[in-house]
Amino acid sequence: MPEPSSFCTMCTHTCYFEFIGLAYSLSIHHPGAKFYCMLDTKTKEELDSLTLKPNLNMIVKVTLDKYSNKNRNTMVHEKIWDEFQMQKANVIKYALENEMDTMFLDSDILFLNPITCINKTNEIALSPHFTKKQNTNEVGYYNGGCLWTKNKNIPDDWIEFTKTSRYHDQASLEDLAKKYSYQEFGKEINFMPWRVIVGDNPQEVVNSININNNQVNIGSKPLVFLHTHFHDQRFVQVNNIFINALRKLKRYKELLIIDRIINKNWTLKIPKQPQEGIWRHANDSFRELALL
Repeated sequence: MPEPSSFCTMCTHTCYFEFIGLAYSLSIHHPGAKFYCMLDTKTKEELDSLTLKPNLNMIVKVTLDKYSNKNRNTMVHEKIWDEFQMQKANVIKYALENEMDTMFLDSDILFLNPITCINKTNEIALSPHFTKKQNTNEVGYYNGGCLWTKNKNIPDDWIEFTKTSRYHDQASLEDLAKKYSYQEFGKEINFMPWRVIVGDNPQEVVNSININNNQVNIGSKPLVFLHTHFHDQRFVQVNNIFINALRKLKRYKELLIIDRIINKNWTLKIPKQPQEGIWRHANDSFRELALL
């Protein structure tokens, strides 16, 4: 099955470091892909200042300054949280003005493999939470941070259904699934720590994470992308499972991106001198630099 024709996201400066990580990891596994982005001015400035540019065809529109420097609690208090979330629908609409289809991704996503499982005979593809029914009854069966579509009517329907949704942009995805032909992504796509934290069988979920055929797998399938906040203390234990697996596999590109997300910059380490072995010298020529 083919990959998406394009990708899209939205982000304000509060999460710019995650957005940069998404762009870098997407450029590794989908080099040259079209990537539509709705940002605020500060995030656009962060993107423009990058010395190492992501290998993507990035189409950027600055539309989110209204939401700059506001976290979720602030926007809920100001009653603009749903309006902000529906910028997801607007960036999908923006992408579909020019593309046959697009995949929306939250900015806190890290690609480990290309996504090549899109069944384009359907009109929408959705990602189940794979958590307890009690949890999905509250927050929605599908995750609002991962959605593929080719139908230009879906963004407007998503906005309309969210007006009466029991839980913001997520529960309204169930209404889209009732109206349109849809594909459900498997567990190897859009893995979230919530599957462990509020899953039916947390240990079974942890046990499903394994290394095989030089890949981090979920069950028998390679993990396509991880959806997590690396700064969230609730997710540290789960995140470390994946970080340790990537270290074993020597997946240094993804590890560098994770380090940049965590530190919000590339980290340089200057080794102590003099070095032993073939690196030995008397500080009269150069120092070795390592990018962590």
